[in-house]
Amino acid sequence: MTANAICSGTCNEQPGSVVQGKVQAEPIYFFQPATGEILECKAADAAAVRQEAEFLNHLLDQLWSQQSQVATLTQMLHQAQAQGNVTQQNTAMQKLDKAVVAEEKAREALFKEFKDLPKFNDGASGLLELLPLATHKGKSMARTRRFTYVRSAKVKNHLRRYDNLPGDKTQLKSFYTKNEKGEYELDRKKLKEAFSKVAVKGELSKQEVTYWADGWAPEFVEAFNARYDAQAAKEKAEKDTPDEACLQMSGGAAFLRFFGGAGRTISSEVSTEKFRDLLKGRGEVNGKFVASARAGFDLASAQGDVSLYLPYKKGLHLLIPAGKNAHGGKQELELGFFRMRLDLELSLSCGASALAEGGLEFKLKADLTQGVKGAPAKKKPAAIANPKARVDRAVEAEAGAKAELSAFAGAEAGGKLSGSLEWQKAASTEFKAFAKVSAGLQGQAGIGGAAMFEISYTNGKFRIKAKLAGCVGLGLKGNVEAEVGFEHILEFDQWFKHQVVNALDQNLKYFSAEAWKAFVYMKALAIAEGRKLGDYLGRSVRQLEDKWEMLLRTATRETLAAIRASKDYVLTSVAEAKALLLGLLERLKQDYQDLRRDIEDVARWLLSAAQTTQEADNICQRIGVDLNSQHDLDSGSSRVAALVGGHDRLEQLVASLKSDATPGHELAFASDPTYRFSRGSGTHVAWRRSSFGENNNQIV
Repeated sequence: MTANAICSGTCNEQPGSVVQGKVQAEPIYFFQPATGEILECKAADAAAVRQEAEFLNHLLDQLWSQQSQVATLTQMLHQAQAQGNVTQQNTAMQKLDKAVVAEEKAREALFKEFKDLPKFNDGASGLLELLPLATHKGKSMARTRRFTYVRSAKVKNHLRRYDNLPGDKTQLKSFYTKNEKGEYELDRKKLKEAFSKVAVKGELSKQEVTYWADGWAPEFVEAFNARYDAQAAKEKAEKDTPDEACLQMSGGAAFLRFFGGAGRTISSEVSTEKFRDLLKGRGEVNGKFVASARAGFDLASAQGDVSLYLPYKKGLHLLIPAGKNAHGGKQELELGFFRMRLDLELSLSCGASALAEGGLEFKLKADLTQGVKGAPAKKKPAAIANPKARVDRAVEAEAGAKAELSAFAGAEAGGKLSGSLEWQKAASTEFKAFAKVSAGLQGQAGIGGAAMFEISYTNGKFRIKAKLAGCVGLGLKGNVEAEVGFEHILEFDQWFKHQVVNALDQNLKYFSAEAWKAFVYMKALAIAEGRKLGDYLGRSVRQLEDKWEMLLRTATRETLAAIRASKDYVLTSVAEAKALLLGLLERLKQDYQDLRRDIEDVARWLLSAAQTTQEADNICQRIGVDLNSQHDLDSGSSRVAALVGGHDRLEQLVASLKSDATPGHELAFASDPTYRFSRGSGTHVAWRRSSFGENNNQIV
């Protein structure tokens, strides 16, 4: 009998006869990319290892299938809403109710099995990610290989570890190289040479090692590299990601490698039967779900990018109660859309794996260092159907925030984490970043739980904490902290002004007292001195107050010219900043009698930058050179009237202003045609930036 026989039996030459054959069981071999080790499972232990792998396979399959179903039904519901089809809406909502319950059960079943695993950043010993090594001979190779997961505690007595592959012993990334395009890919020669040098021990034969080097490795490299086109895949992922998505991945991102080997086809063919085939070295598995939030991932992971949107790519619809200032029976006012975006660059590792649970819990690097961690919350179909949040609604300060999304460790082991808070103007289709998120930002102390956004000012920079608890019913909780630096200060200014205008100058309660002082003084100084807003970042509130006091003592006719030239900043300034500037003009009018007419003209122009009558009232009640100035409306109006040339002029100005906000229209002076158009039939134009072509502090 030959040494390579896989089945033996006694021949019977009688036609039609049947003989019993004894199958020679073979050991199973795995490659563990996270450590570079080869693991051997003896034939007698194969059943136990297969049972563990198939069990986790089933749980993961169930969760992802249910998440896919929720995503699909959410799309159906939104389509029915857009079409106004009430019958289809009701049907989709009923199905979504059941799907959310099924997803929750699948999640609980999965996490029940994982609850005793070591924390991700405690080491790689809890959950093993393995790549089956084919041992069949004389047959064509499967073009893909599925990475699978087993719990170390369940299989440690059934696996024998061999030494790491030769080389620098830093996982599969040792075998990466850059091609002529400057892109990373697996080096066929390096991997083949490494396998050919594996020491032969125990039941591992030289024939197996030779087969991996000459057959498995080259074909694996070919299939692996063929699936990696980083830039094209990233662009395609951005375009193809549905609005309901919470995750977007480039083709270079190995995300939940349980589905490693998935091609670019859309299917969900995952089963234990196919898994058995893979363990035997044959067959293919596709694992990309249609309409899933997790779109665009493939086997390759040379240098991958993952973009995480919270709560969705399309953003969270922000609203605020209309309050006493609104007209026309409005119940809520439009504040546009908001989302958080986190971008993670994965380190060079084939073995990077992740447990992506609802966009909330995942690890991203081969050493299992935690990249981002969140805490799952209950989903509610009604919230999924109409994702919106009231920015004034109190949200509880959640326990354990340091273990949630405010605690990033993404840059600790080669991966980079960056991100931003982004907003979309009403009637616009483009999101703009107004603050950055990075791994170094840790939880703010001493901030309460009142508003969805909390803005503080420390070390000369604005810090924003966005609370995910505002995303009620969307499966999110926790918070993300972001920082407003020089590159985002202008967009931050635009974002907040947009919020205030559309809230009819209500107090949104976003800012701490110190942050508010800093914000208002920065804006008033930038306008009066003709400088960039970012020039004042890095200064303390005390320094900003001193700078304002110095300006009051040294202001000249050049100050008047600087104010008149600052069109863009005047438009985006809040009522308190305009009130400070009017107080400054009062002093100039006393000191420069020959400029009285010019000062009145600038004061009228400045007041015409108020977007609503409510903002004009707030300016009158705050006029003065002290930020703490406050008057009743009558006395404040009298001071403003004296500054602009009389009560008739003031009444004429106020009469030209809107009583209600018109979300979707750009900011404009009351005398501009664009402002007058916004008072018309209500047909919106996309909110846009002005040309910024005629200002000292123009935005570049």
